Order: sequence, then C-alpha cells, then structure tokens
Amino acid sequence: MVLEVSPNRPDWLSVEGIARSLSSFLSAKAGIRPLELAKPAVECRVEKEFLAARPFVGAAVARKARLTDESVRQMMQLEEKLCETVGRKRRKISMGHYDLSKLEPPFYYKGAKPGEVSFVPLGMEEKLPLSQIIERHPKGQ
Repeated sequence: MVLEVSPNRPDWLSVEGIARSLSSFLSAKAGIRPLELAKPAVECRVEKEFLAARPFVGAAVARKARLTDESVRQMMQLEEKLCETVGRKRRKISMGHYDLSKLEPPFYYKGAKPGEVSFVPLGMEEKLPLSQIIERHPKGQ
C-alpha cells in the first residue's frame, strides 16, 4: 500500500488520521465519527480591525478528552505540520492547544503593539514583552 500525502488530505499528516482513514477504507469503521456538539460556553472575541489580517477565526473546547503525554505530543506534531504546510510556515494560519483550566475566558483575538503585551512564553520562565519574544523565543524568530 502506498499513501501519498497531498494538500487535500491534511488528516494524513498524523498517524491517527491515517489510522482513521484506513479503518474506513478497510470497512472496519466506515464513515465519519460522530461528535457531540454543544452550544458555546466560552466566548472568543475578535477585534473587527484584526479581521483584515485573519478573516477567519475558530475556537473549540474539547471536554472529557483522555490525554496522555504521547497524545499531546501527537497533537502538537500535527499542529506544527499543518502550520508549516497548509499554513505556509504560519503566514496563512496559526493554531494552538491550551489547557482551559489554566486560562480565564473570555478570550480576545486582536493585534497588539510590541510593547503593549507581555507574558511568559512556552518553555521559558520569565515574562517578556512581544518585542523580546520575537527576538529571543524560537517561535517568535
């Protein structure tokens, strides 16, 4: 069997996506798996002026997910692959996964000047303004 990963099959960028797809092709579990969707309980606000830069913004909360270190690694790997390929090295799309228990809604998606906002970047211990994150953090660079 040969699998060719192409832009129309981003689900094949992960082992889980390939397994899900193969189970359908092999008639083990045919069809799309149903998801239970509820009305939004968490608000994500998008600044109107920012829509020119990112005309489409999406957010989701996954509850009752049983995550292991390996499943989190796989999600992060898929995120990186999607952002690098479909997202054209994050010029067209960007995404992230976050632990909702450590955050406080509502969430805001907006532009900011480099000196206006500061936070502790992932993998670092000190709080930095955006201008320094761009200079010092691998994702900023």
